[in-house]
Amino acid sequence: MSFAASALRTTQQRAQAVCARVVPKRAYGAPADGPPPVDYPWMAPSEPSRWKSEHVVFTVLAGWAVGLSVAKAAFGGGKKEEKK
Repeated sequence: MSFAASALRTTQQRAQAVCARVVPKRAYGAPADGPPPVDYPWMAPSEPSRWKSEHVVFTVLAGWAVGLSVAKAAFGGGKKEEKK
């Protein structure tokens, strides 16, 4: 067997061992003793407690973005008239 083939096999075995340790058993953001969260918020839109924490963060950030853009449009003053 050549050195290259032996090195490749060893590297693949190490990579598989590392991946087995790194891959989580549950979805990240899920409590270990609670029910698994839903994959997407639209699967349970009326139950935010079952959403993953990442979905809650995205929803809150989107709400702030909408609120700030509406406030800017309402209180921004709009375009100024140019004096000639």
